[in-house]
Amino acid sequence: MGLEFTRGNGARCPPFLVGGLMIMCLFLLCSWWSLYSDNFELLRQNDNLAAQLKMSHEEQSNCQNQLTQLEIQINAVKEADQEIQLQCQRNIDAYETKLETMKKERKVKSHDYDALKEEMNSLETRLKGEEKKVLDLQKELESKNERVSELERDAAEKTKILNDLEKKLSALDVKGSAQIDLNKPIAKVLEKKLKKNEDAGESARADQNEAQSPLLKSEVVETPTHDENNGAETKVDDAVADDADPREREMLDNANNAETS
Repeated sequence: MGLEFTRGNGARCPPFLVGGLMIMCLFLLCSWWSLYSDNFELLRQNDNLAAQLKMSHEEQSNCQNQLTQLEIQINAVKEADQEIQLQCQRNIDAYETKLETMKKERKVKSHDYDALKEEMNSLETRLKGEEKKVLDLQKELESKNERVSELERDAAEKTKILNDLEKKLSALDVKGSAQIDLNKPIAKVLEKKLKKNEDAGESARADQNEAQSPLLKSEVVETPTHDENNGAETKVDDAVADDADPREREMLDNANNAETS
C-alpha cells in the first residue's frame, strides 16, 4: 500500500516510447537537415540557372541583333549584287553592241581594203603601161631628135651650098640679057629651096614638140605613130626636092653646067 502511494497518482511513461520518440525526433532532424541542405543547393542552382538564363537571354538578344545586322548586310549585299549584275549585264550588252558595230565596220573596211587593193593593182598595171609608153615615147623622141639633127645638118649643108652658088653666080660675068634672065629664075629657085629648108626645119621642130607633148598628156592627146612621122618627113623632103617646076629645074641644071664648065 505504501509503495503504490510513493509512485504517484499518474501513469509512468514507458522508456521504450521515450527512446522511440527521441529516435524519431533525431531522424526528423536529420531529414530536415538533409532537406534544408538539398533546398539550399537547389536554391543556389536555381540562382545559377537564373543567372545563366539571364546571360542566355542577353546572348540571345545579342545574337538576334547580330542576326538582324547580318540580315541587313545580306540584303545590302544582295542589292549590291543585283546592281552589279545589272551593271554587268548592261556592260555586256553595250560591249556586244560595240562588238557587232566593230564587226560591221571591219567588214566594211575589209571590203574597202579589197577595193583599194584592186584599184592599186589596176593603177600599178596602168602605171607599168604608162611607163612603157613613156619609154617608147622617149625612144621615139630620141629618134625624132636624131632626125631633127640630121635635117638641121642637111639644111646647113644646103644653105652652105646655096651660099656658095650665090657667091659663084655673083662672081660670074654677065654675058647677056639671056644670061641675066636665066639668073633671075635660078635665084628664085634658090630662094624657094632656102625657104623650103627653113620650113622643113620648123616642121621638124614642130614634130619634136608634138612628140614631147604626149609625155605630159599621154591620156588626152594621141601621139602620131612612127610611120606617120616618117611619112611626114618623107613628104617634107619630097616637097623640097619637087618644089621647082621642070623649067626652073632645067635652068638650074644649065647654071650648074655653066659653073662646072
